[in-house]
Amino acid sequence: MVILLSVNNIKLICLVVLLFFCSCINKTNKCVGICELRTVVVDETDLLIERQPYSVSILNDSIACLIVNDQQLVLYNINTGIPCKIIDSTSIDLSKFRSELIKEKQKYFKENDYNYLSDKEVEDYNSAALPKYLFHSLIIQDSTPFLLASVFTPYIKRNKDTLDFVYSESTFYIVEFDKEFNSKRNIIESLVPHHLTDFKKPFSWLFQGFIVDDSLVYTNVNSEGRVEDYNNSLSAVYKITPNGLKFKAFLDIKRSEKLSEKYQNYISESTPTPYLKKGNKFFVSNGSHLFELITGKRIANNLLSDEEDKIIINFDFSINKKYMLYSCYDTVKNKIFAVVYDLSLDKIVEKKEFEKYTKIAFFQNNMVCLEFNDKNEEYRFNTYRMCDN
Repeated sequence: MVILLSVNNIKLICLVVLLFFCSCINKTNKCVGICELRTVVVDETDLLIERQPYSVSILNDSIACLIVNDQQLVLYNINTGIPCKIIDSTSIDLSKFRSELIKEKQKYFKENDYNYLSDKEVEDYNSAALPKYLFHSLIIQDSTPFLLASVFTPYIKRNKDTLDFVYSESTFYIVEFDKEFNSKRNIIESLVPHHLTDFKKPFSWLFQGFIVDDSLVYTNVNSEGRVEDYNNSLSAVYKITPNGLKFKAFLDIKRSEKLSEKYQNYISESTPTPYLKKGNKFFVSNGSHLFELITGKRIANNLLSDEEDKIIINFDFSINKKYMLYSCYDTVKNKIFAVVYDLSLDKIVEKKEFEKYTKIAFFQNNMVCLEFNDKNEEYRFNTYRMCDN
């Protein structure tokens, strides 16, 4: 039996078949998007954000952490924008810590030509405007908060009976908190006075990011001196000792050319080499690529579509570890982009544009953005979720 099909019937059959296959494709390859959940204004009624925050850290699904001035770390409810806890420098007894730090550093002076100044002496030398402490950034590692701060330790250099000059150095330290934000321990960068430091040898550069692993710290290494001495290494591992961080070894991760002087103006206001602890694995980005910190293995190949124009600022992984979420700065457009990267497909599947000074943090599949609204002169928490369309 011969069945004759008209042209219209053939078209109809083709259409049904096409719709069937499209339906199958849609079921197996859902599109990924960045969906807005809520926007709330940050409540500054009783506490003003006095400076552009260096970063935003997410403690859990409802709490964000901001450093709003030199000596105050504030926990905000991202669902309401209301402050729920203030961590002041006085709450971690920095005055006592500073006194002990100065006492220990003084031991490195073999003669009386150098002498560290007490708080009263600082005021007598008209240096009262010099801040004693600075809070820089907060890093959350598996729900454990680590605050990077610095203490100013001024000292005088004498020439016989006359005062030559008043010097001031800044010593970085890490405060480890418990989950209630009570101070557990301080990890000191170094007790050695700066003018006695051999800057040709490796020293830590915590301001660029770090990971604390019990008795070890992984962080950037200084880039001064000859490149041959450092093999252009970005990161190193240091042992925590009572006298400060002791260099152990370089890690096989190369410094990116993006961290050159042409990007320093922006880099100084953000985190150019973000570190991440995920379970028992550590990761780092050199601004261009992502690596496993210990092995140096490179993760993903196409994170940036134009490597010359963009810098990775921070990153995290989705709950199912299928996607990587990261933000990057576009040096040409002068914009921030939030990106969803499919690790199995090795490609970008979604991105969203923000203004230059937007701070972005990730928590599980959520993304929290701190944005400043110029029109109303107010900060806002905008919360987004990575979702399937």
